[in-house]
Amino acid sequence: MNQTPRRTIRMSDEEWAAGHTKAQAQGETLTEVLRRLLTGYLVDNASGLNYDVEYRAVPKNADISLTVDGIAAKYEDVRRIYPAKHWHLEERTVSPYRPALPRKESKPV
Repeated sequence: MNQTPRRTIRMSDEEWAAGHTKAQAQGETLTEVLRRLLTGYLVDNASGLNYDVEYRAVPKNADISLTVDGIAAKYEDVRRIYPAKHWHLEERTVSPYRPALPRKESKPV
């Protein structure tokens, strides 16, 4: 059976314990938290991570309530439908779905 090799990270016992405690309180494992944080760190160069790009078109000289969110298409197609003359385009990187877990609400700081 072909297994993925395990990697080791070094951190203080106090950091590990605090991270584990908080992750558990949020209904996650520390491994899930660390993977998510690493993924966020890699977003600037997301090639190979199976991420998509989503666009938002914001009108230049019209009511901002006409903003269109969640546009999933190639940049060229989005720009053709929302030309630069009338629309600002914004983009964001979107990670794939993962299994949902129940989470406890965190208290505001």
